[in-house]
Amino acid sequence: MNTSGNYELYIANGLFLNKNYEFKSSFINIANNYFLAETKNIDVTNSFGSSEMINNFISQNTNGLINNIISPSDINENTVLVIVNAIYFYGTWATKFNKGDTKPRNFYISPTDIVEVPTMVANDVSLKDGVFDNIRVIEIPYKGNNIAMVVILPYNPYYDFYGYVANPCDGLEGQNLCNLSDILSNLTLNNLYYYLNNLNETVADKLYMPKFSFSDEYNLIPYLESLGINTIFNPGYSNLSNMVYSKVSNENLYVSLFKQADYIENNEEGTKAAAVTVTEVGIGAALILNPIRSIIIKINRPFIFMIIDLRTKEVLFIGQVINPLS
Repeated sequence: MNTSGNYELYIANGLFLNKNYEFKSSFINIANNYFLAETKNIDVTNSFGSSEMINNFISQNTNGLINNIISPSDINENTVLVIVNAIYFYGTWATKFNKGDTKPRNFYISPTDIVEVPTMVANDVSLKDGVFDNIRVIEIPYKGNNIAMVVILPYNPYYDFYGYVANPCDGLEGQNLCNLSDILSNLTLNNLYYYLNNLNETVADKLYMPKFSFSDEYNLIPYLESLGINTIFNPGYSNLSNMVYSKVSNENLYVSLFKQADYIENNEEGTKAAAVTVTEVGIGAALILNPIRSIIIKINRPFIFMIIDLRTKEVLFIGQVINPLS
């Protein structure tokens, strides 16, 4: 937790334990000592009360931005444990955007798809900037300079440097340069650290950035399974025997629910963001470079954003914006 006056950052972990099970002290000690997790017992026969307890924990630790991620139907007689990780961040820009300069400006989704979105402008912004082949990385600090928003967007030299084309997504041979899939496929931690360590300090005369806000909720299990993480979700193969003295064979203890919800609002003052991940363990039958310096920087095409602790390089939030209006 940090409430230094420069920014607010809260990270909370919670374990909600089925009171009818005996959990191993080694598991509880690790959760308490290393992850500072709060532990609370729940009565799974009272699904409404249990879900309300979990949702209150989430709401309190995301400053009310995320509510009601758990429904009573998520809690049942097979629920052994619910694990919650919540994070909340609010930071103001080191150089704020002038509200009076915000107005609709073009945002280029593709060579043929252009929308007008509320776009902010800041003057004389101290930041870090670099170009690495076909991407541009911009590190925009929040007040205090310990945390920054890192923006990664496609770089088109014919737009950004030479000014030959009017649309940053337009390649000279008609290709769409604003497709983020290639950037995402190459965005490893090693590459990210390389980018961050090779940025140039500069002062942008003008920085253009769209206002955006969104909230969403995801079931993470299909995404994790697509990455090859399958065993933990299969009661026939999962082994969580180090967590609990199960009343049934340990093979039947598995992760039955894995949800994430997030909220972010980006405006002239700064950024407010929250995210929560909920994991439920249940029982069941055995089923299944060339850096450059710039005067004017325009974030006016699809981009990836991260909120990063610059001291540890820890990524607190990550997302992408394809269309700020949707």
